[in-house]
Amino acid sequence: MKTLSAFLFQNTRIHAAARVAVVVMLLAITGCTRGSQGIFATIEVEEETKTSNLVDNTSATALVRTDIGGDERFVVQAGTKIFTRKDDVGSEWSAISAPSGYIPTFLAEINSTPSTDDVAEEVYAVFFDSDGNRDYLYELTDSSGSLSWSRINDTSWDPEDGRIRGLEGVTDRIVMSVDSGGQQGDDGYSHRLYGFEVGLTNKVELGDFDADDRGIRDVATTGDGDTVVIGDTVHYTGNLSVSDSLSQSTGAIENGRGVTAFPSSLESEGAADTFLLVTLDGKLYTSTDGGMTWIEPDGDSSIPDRSFSGVAWVDHRKLLVVGTISYQGTDIDGTTSARGYYEVTTSPGGAPYAFDFSNDDISDNYDGSELATSGIARFVYYSSDNTLFALSHGKGLWRTAYEPSGPEWFWE
Repeated sequence: MKTLSAFLFQNTRIHAAARVAVVVMLLAITGCTRGSQGIFATIEVEEETKTSNLVDNTSATALVRTDIGGDERFVVQAGTKIFTRKDDVGSEWSAISAPSGYIPTFLAEINSTPSTDDVAEEVYAVFFDSDGNRDYLYELTDSSGSLSWSRINDTSWDPEDGRIRGLEGVTDRIVMSVDSGGQQGDDGYSHRLYGFEVGLTNKVELGDFDADDRGIRDVATTGDGDTVVIGDTVHYTGNLSVSDSLSQSTGAIENGRGVTAFPSSLESEGAADTFLLVTLDGKLYTSTDGGMTWIEPDGDSSIPDRSFSGVAWVDHRKLLVVGTISYQGTDIDGTTSARGYYEVTTSPGGAPYAFDFSNDDISDNYDGSELATSGIARFVYYSSDNTLFALSHGKGLWRTAYEPSGPEWFWE
């Protein structure tokens, strides 16, 4: 290729347009590999995205951190597989073998006490058996340093024809939604919310999940234990540290896709006491009463041509990050396209907040990366080492320490 290019440039009989075409062709060939920033971004931004070996052309849907196996490690659900790597510089990802013929659908973690500990004691996954049209719950186990999945045989929560529609870890609980089987709209179709503690003990029914919902979208908790579980159309709240039940919010917001908690004081010593919920409509809502009622912030706190999905409070930077996704459906008017994520800031003073959005000039590394034009389903933030992960649609997993000078994103 290099010889061909030299020949063409030396041949004066080649039209100038052909020379330009060759340049574009060469840039396209060398600029479309994993970790590149695209032809024009590469010309403008001279920063290369650092990469690892995780599959990069699929969606990352869940991430947990655990010390199962004796070493701290990350476990991620990416596409139709679950992968792991040790929390060491240079450690590479490897697949954890799934039960034969099964496909993972959910992944979640749990600790024995509600705390800020980022390292989970137990990890669970839901696997789907397409032949039997059944979901099964498995626990991640270690045998002499080898990780594998062990099936949970307690089916008292599992209707014979039901499907597991969501699995999330929150404080010291696993929250799971299970439907009764059949299709939405059928007579008798219903959802139930279940809660488990470590070892799948103290199993309780947390309440009814609305039959119109398609499953759990996200969960969040405050420093006081107030918990919000959001679905498509309704949300459920309660304090799981003192109660084994959740109640339906009186002011639930439709099209919710992500929820997080942040400190109303916006100070490092302040506890997370306020919920922020994002929607497919490109709107933000806050709740200061444990999720029972929601307030739309002051000012222009929405971006109607974007669909919001993941959201996280980045504590060491005192800002929120809100992901966007491409969306076309009956839940909103029109079609939206993904555009990475927005940094969202506000000033102290309490609700109703006024939020400011920024999507340009986040950093040269980000602006020139493929993350900047990708959909981001959710974020996972670890306060122990100030690390933020972005779980993207179709572009794998990304992480950053979110430096004050601007985030340098690493493509896992």
